[in-house]
Amino acid sequence: DVDKALKLGAAFVSIGSMAVKQPELVKEWIDEFGPDKFIIGADIKNSIIMIHGWLTETEMRWKDLLERYIPWGIERFFCTDISK
Repeated sequence: DVDKALKLGAAFVSIGSMAVKQPELVKEWIDEFGPDKFIIGADIKNSIIMIHGWLTETEMRWKDLLERYIPWGIERFFCTDISK
């Protein structure tokens, strides 16, 4: 789907829950398409990342997500504070 979206003209692809659940796969995409083609998004509640439509609490904090993806070249992130 990443390849298809980019070939259809998308400037970048947004990755959410998969960035937490399957970072190895996301890293493969970054290596294949380049880090400038991705924006990583997270839904946050009390500094903890929530996935599956805000229903599942992870053990990952938003800072952990940044620390994982910045070294891989990702510069774009967005966050939704779902406690508000």
